[in-house]
Amino acid sequence: MTIICATDFSPSSEAALVVTSIVASKSPDEEVEIVHAMEYPNQTAPQADLDRARREAATKLGEAVTRFRALAGREARSLLLYGSPVEAIPELAAVRKPSLVVVGSVGRGERPLLRVGGTAERIAQRLTAPLLVVRNAEPFEAWRRNERPMRVLLGVDNESSWCSALRWVNRLRTAGPCALTIAQIYYPHDERERYGLPRAKGLAERDAEIEELLIRDMKSRIVIRGEGPVEFRPVLGIGRLGDHLVDLAHSESTDLIALGTHQRAGLLRFASVTNVTLHYARSAVLVVPQADEVSDARPPRRILVGTDLSHKSGKAIAEAYALVEGRPGAEVVLLYVEDSVVAQSLSAPPEELLRQLIPQGRGEQSRVLVARHVDPAKGICSEAERIGADVICVGSHGRTGASRMVLGSVAEQVVRNSRRPVLVVRSDAEV
Repeated sequence: MTIICATDFSPSSEAALVVTSIVASKSPDEEVEIVHAMEYPNQTAPQADLDRARREAATKLGEAVTRFRALAGREARSLLLYGSPVEAIPELAAVRKPSLVVVGSVGRGERPLLRVGGTAERIAQRLTAPLLVVRNAEPFEAWRRNERPMRVLLGVDNESSWCSALRWVNRLRTAGPCALTIAQIYYPHDERERYGLPRAKGLAERDAEIEELLIRDMKSRIVIRGEGPVEFRPVLGIGRLGDHLVDLAHSESTDLIALGTHQRAGLLRFASVTNVTLHYARSAVLVVPQADEVSDARPPRRILVGTDLSHKSGKAIAEAYALVEGRPGAEVVLLYVEDSVVAQSLSAPPEELLRQLIPQGRGEQSRVLVARHVDPAKGICSEAERIGADVICVGSHGRTGASRMVLGSVAEQVVRNSRRPVLVVRSDAEV
């Protein structure tokens, strides 16, 4: 793999060169390429002027390689590109497929009215490789000298774009100690709806119940490696999420903000967390595009089985217990969702009927749960969030044709709406 350091020979690019040497020292097997994208002056200029500009750029690029060699004690390649850096650097990265692209930027934290995106932001929009935007090399130098841990802030959400950024953070923590803060910005109303809790009275006040659930879920789904303390921090957010992340980074004197990105374009990019952070943050920012590779994950320890109490739930229940076989501390939660509008006729209390579905000898590994909801699928999804299920297991009756169109499918709706993994177990088909 290759680390690309893009330079425009400015003081901020010098900081990027220093940081590249530090990252390269932690990655001895990776090659380093220092590049400069040269925008020609007016195309109608005399050829002598164009040749002079090319020679000057090549000389400065050679000087940058010499400084890198002195900093890192190893060689680096150089490459002079032609064209706008916003286009040339992503095009080179598409060919090289680097592990990291490093650029320098002064940021606009002190000039908030200048909202038009800078070069680093525009490169991030096009780049398909991880991008490290450097403001100041000092925190990285102190980290290399083992004077203190690097202070890293990782932004996460309920999706999965942050997983690629987490892999890079774990790589840094493996190379040297990092004090990691994992932050999730939340809206009380949205999270209460997701967890199936009553709506909060106020939207501008921290919600202790929601924060406890968010911390629980962050701990369960995020696999952390390497050295250094870790803190999980839910942050109440009203307005743009990126603003809250930047404020937290500033108050915590963060050295590096790490983010995953969906690479939004058009007008949406001005409100995206990535663009707001790149524009206003005073610290370095690591932006990692979402990758298709498999992320670290823990084996499931809590399986939620949605059942209608019929015999056709048996296969789904059996599959759920198979997932936790031989895993001490894991549990299967059997859930029945009562219709909160229409009274249902059952031969016994639902809790008793659920207990009858527990396989023999599995009582200590089991829990029963009855919830009231007008929509069974939404009830299953809400309870899965509330209890922190790692996997939802549901049976499908296999309806097809008009029956499926008229009656709908609880399993299908769970798959559509759940943010957690769903295992659908097919029972005997019904027509």
